[in-house]
Amino acid sequence: MIRGLAAALAALLVLSQAMPVGAEETKKKRKDLSTEQTYERKLPENWAPFGPYTIRNFREGQLFEGRVTVAVEAKDTSARQMLWANKQLVNGILFPLAVRLFEEGRPTPSRVESFKKQAEAALDARFKGQIKGVYVKDVMG
Repeated sequence: MIRGLAAALAALLVLSQAMPVGAEETKKKRKDLSTEQTYERKLPENWAPFGPYTIRNFREGQLFEGRVTVAVEAKDTSARQMLWANKQLVNGILFPLAVRLFEEGRPTPSRVESFKKQAEAALDARFKGQIKGVYVKDVMG
């Protein structure tokens, strides 16, 4: 009987020492699962960031808030520096278009595409031939 009790205690001791290893593995698995993954679209080489433009609007009696961040691709490095030097002018062109983007609430993909085309046309009219493209980095709302 004493031998049986000693064997049971030895088995319990072995199990108690083995439990923390299993707990550490479980903790590592949880840690790996809780990491956040983000996927960003690769932006062109000569781009300049503008925004985020935050728009607050009342829609059907409810406060609605939306935000859009824009990247403008310039023709070359000197054109990008020229855009950045005229940042207030570019913001003055993009902000009214951002307000129009959120006029009817959450923007649809077609409205985002329309925003990009309008922004590119307005910037190209002001900065003749210096703009290659307009990209929407993120839209929240």
